[in-house]
Amino acid sequence: MSAGMQIESGVQRQANDILTQLMTSGEVNPYPLYGWLRENAPLFYSEQVGAYILSRYADCVRVLKDYRTFRSVDQSVVAEMCPQAM
Repeated sequence: MSAGMQIESGVQRQANDILTQLMTSGEVNPYPLYGWLRENAPLFYSEQVGAYILSRYADCVRVLKDYRTFRSVDQSVVAEMCPQAM
């Protein structure tokens, strides 16, 4: 995970489309979508949830362990999406 990492707008748009599919459809097999995110958009900003989304396990672990560096004023998004992390 790189602080200066940026993704192309087309990839950003596709990542957000995939996130929408994951959040709205219980019938979609999520694993190919997760794989695409890990490969193409391991970190992206979602306007839909108002937060950065991580798709790689190691990055998630790092963020959850280093709460001083990766904290947010509004932690309600994390609490809603992943209450066990709080």
